[in-house]
Amino acid sequence: MAASGAQPAMIAKAFAVTERHVRQRMTLATLPVAALDALRTDQITLDQAGALTSAQSEEALLAELRRVLTSTWGVSAANIRQNLLPRGISLDDRRVKWLGLAAYRNAGGVIQEDLFTDDTRILDEALLDKLFTDRLEECAELNRGKGYAWVKIHTKDAWIPFDLIEKLARVDLVPVELPEADAAELETLTEADDLTEEEYARLEKLEDRAAGDISDEDRAVAGIFLHVDRHGELKTSGPWREKPQASGSDEVETAKVETLPQSLTEDMRRTQRLAIQTALLGKPELVLDLLTVALTAPIWNWQRPLSIDPSLNPIAPEKADATVIDERLTDAVNDGKAMTGRDLSLTHLTDIQAMPKKDRNARLTAALARLFTPVTGDFTASVARLAGADIRKVWTPTAENYFARLPVARLDRIWAELVPDGGPDGDGWLSMKKALKAKDLDRLFRNPDFRSALFLSKDDCKRIDAWVLAEMEWPAPSDQADAQEEAA
Repeated sequence: MAASGAQPAMIAKAFAVTERHVRQRMTLATLPVAALDALRTDQITLDQAGALTSAQSEEALLAELRRVLTSTWGVSAANIRQNLLPRGISLDDRRVKWLGLAAYRNAGGVIQEDLFTDDTRILDEALLDKLFTDRLEECAELNRGKGYAWVKIHTKDAWIPFDLIEKLARVDLVPVELPEADAAELETLTEADDLTEEEYARLEKLEDRAAGDISDEDRAVAGIFLHVDRHGELKTSGPWREKPQASGSDEVETAKVETLPQSLTEDMRRTQRLAIQTALLGKPELVLDLLTVALTAPIWNWQRPLSIDPSLNPIAPEKADATVIDERLTDAVNDGKAMTGRDLSLTHLTDIQAMPKKDRNARLTAALARLFTPVTGDFTASVARLAGADIRKVWTPTAENYFARLPVARLDRIWAELVPDGGPDGDGWLSMKKALKAKDLDRLFRNPDFRSALFLSKDDCKRIDAWVLAEMEWPAPSDQADAQEEAA
């Protein structure tokens, strides 16, 4: 039928086979007589014959056929194709994924298609590189219109090499507090395991909004790099700016002080307060000493270490997951806000007097501990050390209470600090979305199996279990305070 001019589609319909099957047989029919004879006499298989059709010339085909027929160990179809096919670019190449095969074809690009393996390869890498670079430049031009001082493209790698950014400082975005409904939606999407394409797009949009932006002043001196990652997705690295030199020093300062959300800053204060109050529960003598200071020391009212009002400062963070609040602190003090109060009577005193002294002291210690109020200066840090306050006994950083509320640069620094060499997929981790980074850091602190998957040592795990964010560390005591602590 083919000899009479019938098209493959017509032949396929007549014999109830696929058009692809017909095209394969028609291609095999074009093989030289020597190859067809070898196929008919079972000297080569049908797969090997199909591989021979990859040859770019009859001379190359016959040479490969001789190699196959004289081989002692046999030659696979894949090995035949490897010898015959020109070295081309796979469709899995990141440049092809991003551009699309149609763009290459429309520009006159030549391809090699194998009917027997579904393999298609791009043969003109120079054209592919030109199309890839031109399109990246178009994207860069669009971003230059956003007011950046510079926008550069990087075509060589699927990541931004360290030597391009080692002399630059990242300009952190100022996070934005989302409206309550959007914040709840972001939290739900972040915690979900399987997202649809629409949900994932919504997650990215909410993350971008929450990440905030940089000021016009920063944008005027900052720039970004554009590159395409191994998945064929356009990525932006930055914004970056030159590291300013410290006055009179060769050392480099950080480009910009990070701005944390106000709600996170307040949660950190509450967690510090909770840690000290929890530690004071086991230090009744120290608590009584603090009571004496609060009642008798000649100090300003607002500097009293105990709120004798009693007005209770909050100790439960707004994002309270992975926070441990001792039940003795929960109802330790009657602040007068409950609706179940009674009139004062002598019974209140006699009930206390009837208690064993140990129980009375424990109750008083809990109440006074709950009233402890951190103040500025050495005093609070010294009390924390005397009481043995430990932030990590009452609080563990999680995606919800900490990591999802940080700038991306801070997440990258924490990961680099705690995971040697960035883990098995260091470069891949840096290119992840913020929500996934927050999830990974959450698992790093709470999932032993995840630590094992990262091949962390016992020392690495101990460092993670003891890690405390810098804003919640107690400041080092002055020489005078240090001496006074030893005396206490």
